[in-house]
Amino acid sequence: MIYRKIINLLKMKVNSLAVGDFLPTENELANLYNISRNTLRKALKELEFEGLIERKHGSGTRIKNKPFQ
Repeated sequence: MIYRKIINLLKMKVNSLAVGDFLPTENELANLYNISRNTLRKALKELEFEGLIERKHGSGTRIKNKPFQ
C-alpha cells in the first residue's frame, strides 16, 4: 500500500528534525510525495497514533517524538 511507504518516508523526515519542529503543510507534503491529501492524512494519522507527531487544526503538525534516537 502506498500509505505504508509514505509512513516510512515521513518517519525518516521526522527523524531528521528536532522534537518540537513542525512538518511542512499537508499540501506541501502531498506535492512532495506526489500523493493525494487523503493518502497523506491516513499516513499522518498512523504517525499520530504511534505518538511521533501531534496534529492541531490551524497550527500544523509538530514532532512529538523520534522513531530512532
